Amino acid sequence: MLHFLRQGLMAAFKQPFAVCILYVYQFAWGILLYKFVQSVVVPLLHRYPGSDQPQSAVHLFLAEGQFRLFKTDLIQPYLWWIILLLGIRMLLSPMLSAGVFYSLEHPNMNAGYRFVKGIRQLLLPFFGFYLLQTLLTLAPLYFLAPKAVHLFREAISYQEILISLLPAVFLYILYAFLIQLFFLFLQFNQTSDTRTGFFNVIAVIMKQGLRIAGNALLIAILGGILAVATTTVSYVWAGFTALIIQQMYPFLRMFLKMWSIAAQHQLWRSSRYSG
Repeated sequence: MLHFLRQGLMAAFKQPFAVCILYVYQFAWGILLYKFVQSVVVPLLHRYPGSDQPQSAVHLFLAEGQFRLFKTDLIQPYLWWIILLLGIRMLLSPMLSAGVFYSLEHPNMNAGYRFVKGIRQLLLPFFGFYLLQTLLTLAPLYFLAPKAVHLFREAISYQEILISLLPAVFLYILYAFLIQLFFLFLQFNQTSDTRTGFFNVIAVIMKQGLRIAGNALLIAILGGILAVATTTVSYVWAGFTALIIQQMYPFLRMFLKMWSIAAQHQLWRSSRYSG
């Protein structure tokens, strides 16, 4: 397992263009979401009663908000904006994945050329994978959401809700994690010049399941340690140093993501060529 992590790390170092593209995408997407939320929340905060107002003013504010939310078309423009943003996200995510996966499969090509070529060749199948993965990931919520709503209505305390929902939440996270890994290897197979059948992909996953999960978990733990360390350093060394570290963290997070994909790709290549 450590062997594939080392190979993946070396492969990730050879993908600076892809890492930079992912970083710019995440940065731009974060700014867009921030501006959207700001345009919704700030006007509401201006209308919220101040601390010098009586409690009845707060109740009146909430009642007015509930009325305008459910009895008028106030929310419709925001819903259309959310749908538009989700549509953009659903188009850009498989597009970037296609470029990244093709770059890993063809490291000898020019960095920008292979990224764009991957998008041109793999966008449609990757878009199909993305839709199917999203549907399979969200499918359990169709059964879990009504039970959660019923529990919120019937439970006596928040502790009871937490204890009751914790097993289901854990199983759902595990399910989503396995679905993500499964489609990761389907995309590796789609990118490969020597594409194999669907059942061969399943065979590789079954054979290398522990290594696949181990690689993903180890890098996820490293990502968690990095996040905690960044937050801690920001508190300890407040000022210009903390600012630099905070600006570097998103880039390092994108590099860890690339490392995780590259490590799994190295494992896939080894299993594919060894039969």
